[in-house]
Amino acid sequence: MANSETAFESTWSTGEIKHGEQFSYWNDAICDAIMKLELERTQSGTFQAELVARQAGDIGFNCVRSDGHVARLTQSGISKLSDYHFYFLIQKNGKLPSSQHGVKNQLLPGDAIIIDGLYPFELSFPDAFECISIKIPRTLLASKLTDTDALSNSKVARGSHLSQAIFHYIHFILNSPDSSYSVDITTETLLNLVASSSSSRESKELTTRPTRTIQKYRDIERYIDEHFYDELTPVSVARQFNISVNYLHKIFAQNGVTLGECVQKTRLTHAHKLITASDTKDLPVSDIAYQSGFKDLSHFYKAFKGRFGMPPGRYRKIAQ
Repeated sequence: MANSETAFESTWSTGEIKHGEQFSYWNDAICDAIMKLELERTQSGTFQAELVARQAGDIGFNCVRSDGHVARLTQSGISKLSDYHFYFLIQKNGKLPSSQHGVKNQLLPGDAIIIDGLYPFELSFPDAFECISIKIPRTLLASKLTDTDALSNSKVARGSHLSQAIFHYIHFILNSPDSSYSVDITTETLLNLVASSSSSRESKELTTRPTRTIQKYRDIERYIDEHFYDELTPVSVARQFNISVNYLHKIFAQNGVTLGECVQKTRLTHAHKLITASDTKDLPVSDIAYQSGFKDLSHFYKAFKGRFGMPPGRYRKIAQ
């Protein structure tokens, strides 16, 4: 948890950007402040948008007003991430059709949704809209939950007691001077409120629609997390779950990723932990590669550089 007692604010606006460069500028702003998304315009002509980002400790608050467009997180984008977040998205004005894990939601003003930045998703804003996106590190929220998957693609309906409590608290944060609240206390309170949306069953304020395919996908992911150092092939994984190879490929295709990509992402995440950890600073890179499940050292170097932008040795020197 951060110890800072102040928040920091930045603003991006297309107001003074040349026509023809506005959307490109906006794409860069979203990537800088929120995450590396792929944006697509839905209308021609002038593009108007503004983003006000406030960082309070480990949590980012992003107020967005924009003309319509589509925002996607693809598997390619995920492969470039070094850390992962949940995004609590509150729709203030306009409509928002969203999709993740093959499940679709429709947000109206006052609704909110929790998007898992670990998996591909699509947000489609057909017209001008206004929303608030709260960026929460996965590790922080995981400490409050028994099952982080329970939050994935979850909708908090407008008008519920829970949604009102969350909205009022966020309004307090965004409209208070930096010195009027403790970042640590604010972070803790917000985490508790969002986490409660996962465990609130009696009021049924949280709507989730897991399918059998999604559950199977999550089970396979957990298996990969526990056995990434093994030889994981479509045949061996399908046999482990008593399903056909064709059905295995279908499960991953519905989530926008292949089995091979999922295995490599898991192995690279483990390698990254070893590369940056102080207690393994003297461990040779070749050992890290093999301990992370890579049998080919040249493939490991190429994959690591593709994911993190530089070879593992150089990355270790900069990180430490």
